Amino acid sequence: MIVSDLSCLFIQTRITSPIYALIVIGANILSQKYFFSMDDLSQGIARQLAAGISTRVFPGDQAMLSIVTCEPNAEGLIHSHPQEQWGVCLAGSGVRMQAGEEVRFKQGDFWCTPGGVDHGLHAGAKGAKLLDVFAPPRDEYRSAGSGFASESAKPKAGCLFCHPKLQEVLDENELCLTLIDNHPVSAGHCLIVPKRHADDIFEMTPAEAAAAHQLLLRARQRLQNEDPSISGFNSGLNSGKSAGQSVFHAHMHVIPRRDGDHENPRGGVRHVFPNKARY
Repeated sequence: MIVSDLSCLFIQTRITSPIYALIVIGANILSQKYFFSMDDLSQGIARQLAAGISTRVFPGDQAMLSIVTCEPNAEGLIHSHPQEQWGVCLAGSGVRMQAGEEVRFKQGDFWCTPGGVDHGLHAGAKGAKLLDVFAPPRDEYRSAGSGFASESAKPKAGCLFCHPKLQEVLDENELCLTLIDNHPVSAGHCLIVPKRHADDIFEMTPAEAAAAHQLLLRARQRLQNEDPSISGFNSGLNSGKSAGQSVFHAHMHVIPRRDGDHENPRGGVRHVFPNKARY
């Protein structure tokens, strides 16, 4: 504060001594490096974390601060990172998902997330503004980019659906893909999968589930436009080895059906136990 006052005095009196000039320049450099404003959108490293969620990151040597702006009802995917994280709600409200628990928060609430713990959020109807502190800093946030860049959000090595071939992609939105099924049980059989690796349907977030449903509706429309003989659909999910899951990345089967393609289709998915399909 003394330096700031002196700087003004030096400028106002136009002192030309070299040592005074150096003090003024040093004070300006100091303020630019270590003093910031939440209202100055030109400051910080910009990062788009998810649809409707953006942040400005301010990295230090031992800790990192992130000012997060969430649009109404925006959702941050479940993710994790090795750094400890503290968060404060500066404005608005929402729901914090952490370690399988959901806790509502409002302005003035704050929390701690230990390193390695899965977490995410759902902003309230009026959005939210948060201040996050990471210790130690997250190296991946030291440069502009997008996404949470977390271990749990990264593609899994060797996973077929984390690394689909371009020619297998039929449709996509921000969170999910529609893929060709390479072993179709009927013509047009396709799969809907989340882009983020999730072992099964129960690990998908509400936002991913909504995105999958959007692609399901688009797949139905596309298939019926391409083939008017389609008169029905089976859509289903296998979760766990005992339920028949063979690729452990969540996926929904979309199977077009046609009149006469099965002698007696009554029971539909109940045919997983053939002797109980008819009732």
